[in-house]
Amino acid sequence: MKWYSHRIITGIFTFILTNDFVATTAAIVGSILPDKLEGKNQSRNLRDQYKNFPLLYNTNEHRKFSHLLVVYAALVAVFFLLTYSMKNYLILKLPSLVKKVISHRFTLINLYALLLYVFTFFFFGALLHVLQDLLFGGVPIFTPYQKFGLKLKTGGVVEHIILFLSFVIFVLFIKSRGI
Repeated sequence: MKWYSHRIITGIFTFILTNDFVATTAAIVGSILPDKLEGKNQSRNLRDQYKNFPLLYNTNEHRKFSHLLVVYAALVAVFFLLTYSMKNYLILKLPSLVKKVISHRFTLINLYALLLYVFTFFFFGALLHVLQDLLFGGVPIFTPYQKFGLKLKTGGVVEHIILFLSFVIFVLFIKSRGI
């Protein structure tokens, strides 16, 4: 998929799932992590500097280590469990957060809980990226050398239909919630 498709679909899906702008923003930012780890969308000079560092840049390894599905699923699970274990300290509503900060009751543990929440959805966005790439060329699930998935054309009609349907679902969701 194209980078904009990853961001839009991830943002829509995350917002529908959470109805939370913090989670949605973190997921959108994380949705480009697999390609950034691969070194895509970098300038030629930067690519030449990193050509000996395969995790930073390796065009021959497209959708291999940087797209391992099991890694992102594990990261989401671990961060979700850590966040859930600190749910009593997590403050997501802006008025409550401001009130705690002003009254000097926002503690380090509140910050940790918030950071864990952000990282959970950051890696959730990366996981959604990999799941989307499963449709467009395949991704490795357990080992970087065996890919699974469909071979739909990146940037083609199907991708744009998926984008359009995602937008329609988002509009229907917004209307049903009265947001």
